[in-house]
Amino acid sequence: MYTDVIPSMLETVELRLPKPGEIWELKRSVQSPIVFSDDDKQRLYSETARSFLSEISPNRYVMIVRESNSDSLEDKWQTIAVMVLSEETIFLSNVDVLIPNCVSGLGYNLLAESWHVLPMLTCNLSRPVGNRLSRQQFDLLLDIGDYYHGLRKQYPTAIELEQSGLTIGTAPHSSAFHNHETAWSDVLSVPIAAYHTYLNATRRIEVAMHHALQVERDLIENFRNNISPTAQSLKTALSQWLQDTFASEWQAFSDLLRPQPTWALRGSTEDATEAEHLPADHRLTPDEISALVGQLSQAPDEHQRRKIAKRLGNSPVKDQIAIRALLDLLQSTQDDETVWTAIGSLWQIDPGNSACAVRRVKHLDLGMQVAGQAVALAVALVQKTNQRVGVLLQVYPIESEPYLPTNLKLILLDEDGNPLHEITARQADICIQLKFSGHAGEPFGVKVALNDASITEDFVI
Repeated sequence: MYTDVIPSMLETVELRLPKPGEIWELKRSVQSPIVFSDDDKQRLYSETARSFLSEISPNRYVMIVRESNSDSLEDKWQTIAVMVLSEETIFLSNVDVLIPNCVSGLGYNLLAESWHVLPMLTCNLSRPVGNRLSRQQFDLLLDIGDYYHGLRKQYPTAIELEQSGLTIGTAPHSSAFHNHETAWSDVLSVPIAAYHTYLNATRRIEVAMHHALQVERDLIENFRNNISPTAQSLKTALSQWLQDTFASEWQAFSDLLRPQPTWALRGSTEDATEAEHLPADHRLTPDEISALVGQLSQAPDEHQRRKIAKRLGNSPVKDQIAIRALLDLLQSTQDDETVWTAIGSLWQIDPGNSACAVRRVKHLDLGMQVAGQAVALAVALVQKTNQRVGVLLQVYPIESEPYLPTNLKLILLDEDGNPLHEITARQADICIQLKFSGHAGEPFGVKVALNDASITEDFVI
């Protein structure tokens, strides 16, 4: 949040955190939790990004848009949002705004790319330079960017522009310049992607260690009480899935089932209310994706963020902008519905992404093949940012039947087999699902029932 308190620019990076409206110079020695080899850098960074890192191209600057959620200087891998700035002032346009040197406090003008707001790691900032922009100038730049992304219907007025001290061009933006700047922004986006990969790996290690300690405690307790551990061993240990270890009966989702659009699945609080907005044959254009990503960063509540995340599931397969936005959303939300909506969209456009939830599926045939119908139980889990594990339970039809049997029940059980939650398939349901969160080592059961036939699976997170 922007505040008008202006800290001294004589303070060093080690003494304080960057604030919105400040202009900072970027480091050329990029840091990230993952150390890249020269071959990695050649593959991951664009030519323009490599030129900057090799000190061939001029210095680059950013304006702080959103400060870090953490107020601790000990947290090395803090993320912030920034607006990219450039010395290439010849590309002045209606969205590339000139910050005169009398405003910036530098010895030269800068071009503010109001359309180009990205997350980055704070550690890759070098030092604050020049003056901090006023609240009016800061808000004006964001308003122009919002107009470009379709978040505002009205462009700032001429009086606002004149009073701001900024200079706005009348010509449309240069596509070549925007493409060049998007390629250059690998300097910011590659370390962020590495950070997400690092977080995912760290959480998997934490879950594995917690599970190992829990197993050790259970064995000690069983030994003390002379209790056989057989009953515990019958439970499917989901923590092993985070280490890519699966029993043979739990298959990869794509090996047994076809993917379904997230709006077609029943069991969330919003069900399929957005179905009419997501035609299956429509793929979002790059402009539509950019607009949605901009809206996602400004969305006021979780309901709006979920709606946007659902729509991003209609992006072209492997679209990096949509994937990056969904990954950022997963890192920034604690809301279960939002987490699973974002994961559902990632399953649509990048099913092999390592940040997606682990998902396996099992064919249930013990008394479940009724009138030629068979079903499968899918279980997915994701390590959340609050040290809890999110679990998604789904039941699908398989083989040639398009719908689940009517009145089929999916029931979540506690450790003693008592029902906690239940959902029943209606006519023409293609899937039913339940979601919940738990701690590593926590047991639960799942019962799938139709009439007098049922099957129960026991798990431990």
